[in-house]
Amino acid sequence: MDNQAPASDDFDTPWKDAITRYFPEFMAFSLPLAEAEIAWRQAHVALDQELAQGRPGCRT
Repeated sequence: MDNQAPASDDFDTPWKDAITRYFPEFMAFSLPLAEAEIAWRQAHVALDQELAQGRPGCRT
């Protein structure tokens, strides 16, 4: 019996989707001082691939 998860299992997507959808709430919970400084009247844009592009050789 093989206890390893199949390669097709995706554990990141649900977290990324939740944080993207509830970003203001996530910020208030995890970084309340930073959240208080954010101008929430302006729309935020999720830049999910930009961090990986900044590190040559980084695997995602």
